[in-house]
Parts: sequence; structure tokens; C-alpha cells
Amino acid sequence: MRVRVGEIRRIIREEAELDERAMGSSDATGLALLLNVDSNSIQAVLYRADQTIEDLVAGKGEKELSKNIVASIDASKLYGSRYFSVDAVAADGGWGPFMYDIAMANSPGLAPDRFSVSKGAKQVWSKYAGRGDVEAVPLESKVHLHGEPELDNAYVMKGSGPDVSGLVAEHQRVVKAVREATGNNPNNAVIDAAYKHCHTAIGRANRGEQ
Repeated sequence: MRVRVGEIRRIIREEAELDERAMGSSDATGLALLLNVDSNSIQAVLYRADQTIEDLVAGKGEKELSKNIVASIDASKLYGSRYFSVDAVAADGGWGPFMYDIAMANSPGLAPDRFSVSKGAKQVWSKYAGRGDVEAVPLESKVHLHGEPELDNAYVMKGSGPDVSGLVAEHQRVVKAVREATGNNPNNAVIDAAYKHCHTAIGRANRGEQ
């Protein structure tokens, strides 16, 4: 689900994401979470579980499946650092902070993109700098720095982060149901749908739509 960072910066009105509308695990009824984590990357996709099963069993394609995507985030390890940076985020109303928290909780620390940070993104990271459950750690000098404190930190989750065990279990239910019905693992289809969801968001942003 790789999308060019320059494109992603046009997707998200991040200044609106970390506010009172922020959603969490308790709001995720009917949703599932595909979560892939390794030493170099993090990928998380939040999607509507039952509709995705129905659509995959019916053989529907990426365009239809993308309508079931609620939010996604992609992050990768910074070169020359132990920390990760956000590569791509797309989220429907209120789910952005939850996805950031998931990525942060599953990495040594999460930092802004090192080369392109929008005005809205700066506000997002400023809010993280003021959160009591997040520690701001200055990035190493060998990493490209912006010269602004909130952008030159990695943000480390102090606790365990959001409890997504139920959402991950729900994804495993989806995998089992689709495999039993079709013989296929749905992971790639969900990831491709998230990619399409991102590009749909790009199109809306380029047209000036919310």
C-alpha cells in the first residue's frame, strides 16, 4: 500500500483529526484491523468486516471493496534511525488519531515525514508533543531535520497504546470466512482496497472536496 508521500500530504486535513471527534476501539463495532508489523515497516487497515466478507465471496473488485475501508496508515523505518516515519495515512471522519496511535504503539517511535510536512500535519504533531501518554524524543542529527522542535522529534507511546486485540481477532474471522468460502486469503485484497481508498481521497482533495 505504498503511496508517494508528496501525494499523501494533499489527502489529509490533519488539523481536524486530533480533536473531540477522535474515535477509538470502543467505537469500532463491526470493524476489523489488518495489522502487519516487521522490523522495517508498519501497515494497518481498518475496515468493515461483514461487508468485506460478503463482497469478497461475491467476487467484487477493488473499487467496491475500497468502500469498506475506514482508515489506513503506512509507516517505515527512517534511514539511519531506530524510529519510523509516517508514509501514508487516509482516514474517514475521526479515525486518524486512532491509526497514528496504532502505528506509534507498534514502533520504537513515530516521526513526521522528514522532507514534506503540511500546515495541518504540524498541528497534529504539536498536539502529540503535548500529550501526557507520549514522550517526545529528539531525532538523531544524521536524520534530516526541519529546525522546528515538534517536527524533529520521534513520538514514543509510554503505555501499551490502544487495545486492538478484538479488532485483530475480527480480521482473523474475516480471513477464515473468506478462505472457507473461496479458498483465498483476503489480505492482499484488503490491502489493495486500502490503496484504492487512498487514491480516492487524493482525488477528492485535488478537487477541493471534504
